[in-house]
Amino acid sequence: MTFLDQYIVSRTKSRMRLRIPQLKSNETAVKIFDEVRNVAGIETADINETTGSLLIRFVPELPFLIPKQA
Repeated sequence: MTFLDQYIVSRTKSRMRLRIPQLKSNETAVKIFDEVRNVAGIETADINETTGSLLIRFVPELPFLIPKQA
């Protein structure tokens, strides 16, 4: 299990939703959004501050974001 795994709510080959309680803070959400959107291969990133979730859509070939096989 990686550090990121504890926040993953769902993931597919090209999409991942994370629930991060700190995203409910506007300041933290802006910082995380700025970092995520600058990662090569990330197509879109959307933050919902109400639920504290981050939805990332990415190029399926990114090895560090590919879903684990069941």
